[in-house]
This record gives sequence, C-alpha cells and structure tokens, in this order.
Amino acid sequence: MKPAALDIRIRAKHQITLPAHVVRAVNLREDDTLSVRVINGNIVMTPHKTLSPADDLMQFAGLLKGVWGNTPEEIDASIQDILGEWER
Repeated sequence: MKPAALDIRIRAKHQITLPAHVVRAVNLREDDTLSVRVINGNIVMTPHKTLSPADDLMQFAGLLKGVWGNTPEEIDASIQDILGEWER
C-alpha cells in the first residue's frame, strides 16, 4: 500500500517544514543536507548523510559473521586451513 501524500505549505523565503515522522523515517538530524531535483515535474529530495569515520566503518560490522566459523575454534581452524594452502 502506498503511503498517503502529505500537504505542506511553502512559507516566506520559500521555506518548508518536513513532518516529524518523515524526518524520523530517514533519520535526519540538524544540519544534515538534502539534494533537491526536479524530475518530470516532481520535486525529489534526497538526504546527504554525513557520517563520521566510525559510523562509516560500523556499516560493515557483522557483514561477514559466520563466514570463517561461529566459534573461536572454527575460525582458528579456517585460518589454519588457508595458511596451509599458501606456498612456502
């Protein structure tokens, strides 16, 4: 089901206020920026999220969980197998 359209009013100096639930839905914070384009007569706003290096790195946390094993012993065995494949 498509979400209902929202009516917002253009104020002085062409300012608009985004509804709180829209801001929360895309996790916008104060001083975040939006890219604004007109596409086929529609105004499209896309957030430009500025991430700290730690936040940027944390996007990858857990990405490969279980690939080498689920316990320290399984992980160690996987690493030893790989090391054993290397030519010496």
